[in-house]
Amino acid sequence: MSLSVLLAAAVGVSYPPTNASDWTRAGNNPVLSPTEPWEGTCVCENVAMYDEGRWKMWYRGGWSTHCVGLAYSDDGLHWEKANNAQPVFGCGGSGWNDTHSGAAPWVFRVNSTTLFLYSTISGSVNKVNMMHSSDGINWHPLESDIPFPPTGYLWGNRESLISTQRCLPPNPQLSNFQS
Repeated sequence: MSLSVLLAAAVGVSYPPTNASDWTRAGNNPVLSPTEPWEGTCVCENVAMYDEGRWKMWYRGGWSTHCVGLAYSDDGLHWEKANNAQPVFGCGGSGWNDTHSGAAPWVFRVNSTTLFLYSTISGSVNKVNMMHSSDGINWHPLESDIPFPPTGYLWGNRESLISTQRCLPPNPQLSNFQS
């Protein structure tokens, strides 16, 4: 079963159809809502993946901060916030007090390592950074300051390009995670 988590002030779920025009909404209530002060008025910009027999969802809490939380689910409908409902990145999570680097977390697996891409804007320098984790809670930075190409710009925390081609320099840090 595939799962698509939709973004809003709270997170809802829809299941993809056999026919692309027939989505099935899984109820009218959100599956994850803000309950903690650091989450402010919303949980949003999430990414979910099925890993090790359960769903894992990293999400941004709040509109004014970019701190990242983690929730687990066995069925994609009922979620439990991990790490005592505290951020796993930013706002003190993983030792990061920064509140403006974790918007729209992009989390994925390479072999047994979970990787997290996030962007940093510092003056006129925009770059993509990467962290790694063995448990999805404790994140460790990689020296991966990947500069945006000249035609790149930010849309949320995602890099968008005007041109259709992109080439990144080789990153020796990633060789540890490639098969």
